[in-house]
Amino acid sequence: MGKENIRLGSQIIGSCLIVGVFVGMPFLSHFVHAQDADFETQRRKVIPSVFYATLEGLISYRKKPASQEQVASYANTILAQKGFDFIFFVFPTPVAQPTEQVVIPCYRVTSKSIETTDLGGQPLTLKRPPSYRLFEIQMVDESLKKTIRRWELPDETLPFGLSSDGKKLYRKTRREGLVLEVSENRIGFVAAEKLKAMPLHHFIPVEGQPAGMQYFECRSEKTRFVLRYSPITKRSE
Repeated sequence: MGKENIRLGSQIIGSCLIVGVFVGMPFLSHFVHAQDADFETQRRKVIPSVFYATLEGLISYRKKPASQEQVASYANTILAQKGFDFIFFVFPTPVAQPTEQVVIPCYRVTSKSIETTDLGGQPLTLKRPPSYRLFEIQMVDESLKKTIRRWELPDETLPFGLSSDGKKLYRKTRREGLVLEVSENRIGFVAAEKLKAMPLHHFIPVEGQPAGMQYFECRSEKTRFVLRYSPITKRSE
C-alpha cells in the first residue's frame, strides 16, 4: 500500500511539472516579446542616420580642401556625437533566417548594449536583444577550430587589412581616403595615407569546413593570422 501511494504521488508530481512547463511557456514567450517591444519603443527615440551627410557638410564649409587626417578628425567627432550606421540583422529564432535589417547609428556596440544618441542629442544606451546580430569576423588558430578574437562590424563590407598586432581590422568607407578601424567593441576612423596594415589574402583551407565559410590570412615576417567569416544569413548559433 505504501509503495502504491509513493508511485501515485510521483505520477501526480510529474503531471504537475509537465503542466507547469506548458503553462509557463506562453508566459516566457510573452516575457520575451515584451522585452523586444520595450526595445522597439526605445529605438524610436534614436537620432536618424546623419553621419555621411554631416561629414560632407563639414567638408564643404572649408575654403581649402580637407586633408585625409582632417576628414578622419571630423569623422571621429561626428561618431562621438551622432554615431555611425550599424546594420543589425533581426532573427526571430536562433536558427531561422533574418526577417529584418535595422539601421541604428551607434558609437559603441557590445554583446549586451547599444550606445547611441537620442533625438535630443543626449547619450542613450539600449539593452541589445539577442535577436539583433551583426556581421562578425573571427580570428582562429592554425587548427581553424579555436577562436582567438571576434569583431562585430557595422555591415557586411569585408575588411582589407589587419593591424600588425592582430587586434584591429580596417575597411573602406564611402569617403575616399577615410578608413574605418574596428577593434573589439570599438570603432574609429583613420586616414588611409597614414595607415600601415597587413593586407588580407583569401585562401581555401582543408576540406570539411562548413558551407559558405570563407578564410583569409595575413602574414608578416614572424606571424600568420587567420580570419574567417560566413554570410550572416547562413550563420546559426
